[in-house]
Amino acid sequence: MTATWTPIFDGPVVLEPVSSAARRRDVRKDDYEAFAAAIHATASEAHDVRDMLELLECTHGATAIKKSLQMVSLALASAVIVLKRSLTALALQWDYANAALFVGALVETEVQIEPSKRRAPNSAVAPRMGSPNLDFEDFLLSARIIAAIEGQVLSRQHALQQTWHLADVICACRQQLGQDKTLALFKTTAPPTTGHETAWLCYVSNVERGFLTLGIETPIAWRLLKAMQHNHTFL
Repeated sequence: MTATWTPIFDGPVVLEPVSSAARRRDVRKDDYEAFAAAIHATASEAHDVRDMLELLECTHGATAIKKSLQMVSLALASAVIVLKRSLTALALQWDYANAALFVGALVETEVQIEPSKRRAPNSAVAPRMGSPNLDFEDFLLSARIIAAIEGQVLSRQHALQQTWHLADVICACRQQLGQDKTLALFKTTAPPTTGHETAWLCYVSNVERGFLTLGIETPIAWRLLKAMQHNHTFL
């Protein structure tokens, strides 16, 4: 008796296009494994996060994805360390099923991927109005500021300390001013070509002028941040 069989596909198999700016898997794998370690991912979280970042790179290209990783890493690592919560717990707080979707959403939101081209859900991160507690959005805004001013972070430990100290300041201001005024107070622009030290000095001056204009007392955490910076660099 002759065996018969039926093909699974009744037409040409359509392959998903891969960005011409994506790197070889062996090259990008090391980058994303290092990122997963930096954000204190567990073994299962790290596997899923790496797969998500590889998917994003194959879709959007390496340059678009890599330029956001430093900021996202500072936000996630500082939040995990200070809040003592896992990546999965943070993801669930914002209604993501797992850490990989959370990371993917943060990355695609940061590099402003069009909704129709996203591979992760739209970021649901939003401020908890009036919350007296440090929360992830405080670390996210803080990390954006640090990454914008520092440019290429040379000392990760110092950058993490900056991030969580500034998050304390943002939390204190959010309680007094509300989210909109806090965002306006801490808004940053691209650092000048004269270097990050000048950028920091200008930024500090602008924020402290904002404290005076808004009539609020300088948060203790701001003074602590300045003292730490003075010992390390220039403030």
